[in-house]
Amino acid sequence: MTSLPTLAPPLSRLVGLLPKPPASVALTLLARRIAARHPEIVGRLGTHVNASFALDPTDLPVVMILTLPAGQPRIRLQKDASGADCRIAGKLSALLALVHGAVDGDALFFSRDLVIAGDTAAALALRNAIDNAELDLLEEIQAPPLARALAPIAAALERQTGVALRRASGVGSRCPFRLLRLCRRLNFSPKELAEGVAFAHKHGAHVLVAINTFPRAGDESLWPMPRRTIRTCAGTSRCRLPPPTPTSSTSTAASSA
Repeated sequence: MTSLPTLAPPLSRLVGLLPKPPASVALTLLARRIAARHPEIVGRLGTHVNASFALDPTDLPVVMILTLPAGQPRIRLQKDASGADCRIAGKLSALLALVHGAVDGDALFFSRDLVIAGDTAAALALRNAIDNAELDLLEEIQAPPLARALAPIAAALERQTGVALRRASGVGSRCPFRLLRLCRRLNFSPKELAEGVAFAHKHGAHVLVAINTFPRAGDESLWPMPRRTIRTCAGTSRCRLPPPTPTSSTSTAASSA
């Protein structure tokens, strides 16, 4: 994966000079606007909604502490991640790439461009919720007409800095099933799967479907769901797969349509 850019030190120092209380209020208002427009984000956190998250852009001298009292986001800026249940750290460009779907989230973690510490389950729940919401911060900050007017400026800044300032477009915006790396998410419903296979077939392409399941060892009651998933994919792909043999951990199932 191409190396992600680091924020220029003069800009980093400038951010450090911003007064934290008003900046915290502004970020809280933005987070609540996003939560109101995308209520599924809070819902997907499940039991982790009570956790506190440290979002740590390592090339900035501040850390954002996100909490959700009564399901309402609140962001507080501080110098470090102390007091947070989990920490997601990486360059500002990596965090923005994750939010905007510019780079596959798994690739960011595997390459260590983003690092998780503390409550890993809570951090992954937040990552998946944000990934599923398909956010575009440019549109969230501004009304859509103004966002469209600012789009050329953002595009020019992206070309100069290499930082993803908006949601990935092009292939992803036309892809109904969000499968490709530039698409908006990697998880999709059976309906989206069927639409995606139809889209691929229409363009003369084959589809590979990967299914990862990690049921607890010895608890076969969890196996009906992976079995149904595999059969759904096989049925959509118009091919047949044998039923899986339960093991302590299974992470493979691929079909070619």
